[in-house]
Amino acid sequence: AKSEFSKGVRRALPEPVGSFMLGILIGARSTLPKELQDTMALIGLSHLIAVSGYNLTIITLAIQGLAGRKWQWANLVGTLWLIVGFVVLTGASASIVRAGIMSTLFLLASYYGRKLEVLTCLALGIITTLMWSPAYITDLSWQLSFLALGGIVLLTPVVRTLIPQRFGVVGEIASVSIAAQIATMPLIAY
Repeated sequence: AKSEFSKGVRRALPEPVGSFMLGILIGARSTLPKELQDTMALIGLSHLIAVSGYNLTIITLAIQGLAGRKWQWANLVGTLWLIVGFVVLTGASASIVRAGIMSTLFLLASYYGRKLEVLTCLALGIITTLMWSPAYITDLSWQLSFLALGGIVLLTPVVRTLIPQRFGVVGEIASVSIAAQIATMPLIAY
């Protein structure tokens, strides 16, 4: 499925745009020209071509927004299949499995009218992913994924108070990014 999707994107878009879109959509870096990879690394934009839970969040919210309140059951089932497809298409890395499980938990809670706290979901995500594959405990992407999300949840409000309000949305985005960096910094340094 991943190779067919990649071929379709490459047919639809000229190079290097096609390869760049594959990087953004499914984290495929190998097709990017080396010069472009080096330039992105040099200017600090390599994260744009790293697939993450953020990609899945955007896709899930877009589908939810398009479907609205009508056909809730079909909306839920369709979105759950989309999550499964995304996880498979991107290669089911530890961080994407985490994002898929957490997205599924939030969707199910929402469908049944329950409020699911992010930290509760984070704990359930840790337990579920380790039940899925105990080897994830030593996977660096799994560890960074949970640390980054925990940092975003716990540290963003604190960081946001340190950034002047006049920065608006840019301040909000910076707060989230800084919180994730602070939370992952000790592991990255190690």
